[in-house]
Amino acid sequence: FIRHSLPEKTFSHRGRIIDCGKITNTALMTVEGEKDDISGIGQTKAAHKLCSNLSEDMKVHYEQPRVGHYGVFNGSRFRAEIAPRIADFILTNDPAIRKARDTRKMRPAAAPAAKPKTVKVAVTAAAGEAPAAKARTAPKPARKAAAKSAANGPFLKAPDGEPDDLKLISGIGPKLEKTLNDLGVYHFRQIAGWSRKDCDTVDGKLTFKGRIGRDDWVGQAKVLTAKQQG
Repeated sequence: FIRHSLPEKTFSHRGRIIDCGKITNTALMTVEGEKDDISGIGQTKAAHKLCSNLSEDMKVHYEQPRVGHYGVFNGSRFRAEIAPRIADFILTNDPAIRKARDTRKMRPAAAPAAKPKTVKVAVTAAAGEAPAAKARTAPKPARKAAAKSAANGPFLKAPDGEPDDLKLISGIGPKLEKTLNDLGVYHFRQIAGWSRKDCDTVDGKLTFKGRIGRDDWVGQAKVLTAKQQG
């Protein structure tokens, strides 16, 4: 460690030089504490550069705010913030799970159901009968309310402005945040407004079932939404 043997490629094990650049199929996660005054910030993150041939989607680095060297692997913040992210990382990068996910992606999509044909029927107004009035356009306030409702919906096509850092919710790590984004979830207020049906829908997409309820995502999201609103 002191001599930088690993990056200098002079570190050996049982007579064989250890070369991190040869790692290509084992995912890497590094964790540091913001207030680490023993190892210093950046010591573990340096492993990402050493594993130069490992694809970026298999690398994750997390820096835990307000913890020191020992808080990284024990204590309340480890249990609430770090451990869930590690579990998420392990499950996401499990070879069997990755293979199953890739297999599902390769399956051809089902052909869309044929739309029923519409038969147009001409209707002639009876003598003396006034023509039907054209449907009125919804007033502007109604359209604005509809737009606001859509922006606060459980699932969006795109973020409404700057997306929130969903990792602030205990139990959501980087990979899980990406999964939620892919499902159209970008904001705390969306999760705060989830119904039971919405929770079940998202839970069905997760590898580790039941974590929405166990970690109380909805409750946490309500608190974070309230903080945003002042």
